[in-house]
Amino acid sequence: MPFLKIVQQAGIFQVATEALSALRTVQAYNANDQEERKFHDRVNNVLALARKESLATAIFYGSTGWSGNVTLLALLGCGASAAVKKVRHFDPNAN
Repeated sequence: MPFLKIVQQAGIFQVATEALSALRTVQAYNANDQEERKFHDRVNNVLALARKESLATAIFYGSTGWSGNVTLLALLGCGASAAVKKVRHFDPNAN
């Protein structure tokens, strides 16, 4: 999931827009700390979601790369073993 979608799902743009549009009201009631905490919590939520996404992506790409490498090494090992043992393929026309 792209980072922008995570940010949109967390509603961080909506919180920022509301906070900026209500800036004079916040300043008038001296609620800067409360608004700062609310925005900080939302930013931390977005960061946590981005970390989860990056961990899942890293695990996926790491495991697929590892399994591809293991498959290639197994194939090369089997081929080398067959070449060393001079194993021939089944030939139905052979006597």
